[in-house]
Amino acid sequence: MKILKRVLCLVLIMSVFACSSDDDSIDNGPANVIFTADGVEYRFGNGVFVVGSGSDTLDARQDQTNRASIVVSENSIGDNAINQIFITIDGTTYFGDEGNVAINDDNRLEGTFQGDYRNANGSVIIAVTNGTFFVNK
Repeated sequence: MKILKRVLCLVLIMSVFACSSDDDSIDNGPANVIFTADGVEYRFGNGVFVVGSGSDTLDARQDQTNRASIVVSENSIGDNAINQIFITIDGTTYFGDEGNVAINDDNRLEGTFQGDYRNANGSVIIAVTNGTFFVNK
């Protein structure tokens, strides 16, 4: 059931980003998500910050097969502010939610993340370390 919930949440997020005329999207220059997965460093940029109802999403990408989406509770900070993190590497999406939001105000979203991330059926696990994210709103 937990996996189904994550897949449905991913579908919802991807459908939000598929709408190119979304008035709530803000593109204020480089948004960055940087992390290490299984010893390889990844740097995603070209971010979009999407204001939602109760939660906000930062989406940063290299292309459609390499991207990261971080869903945070609106205006929340701390260990419980991250609702979900989706990392897509070479077309495979992994799910996690461990991290900390340090800044979440009218101007900036910034935090860190780490943990073991699983694919949709839970069979593949990647170790994510040194994760950081930041975007100007």
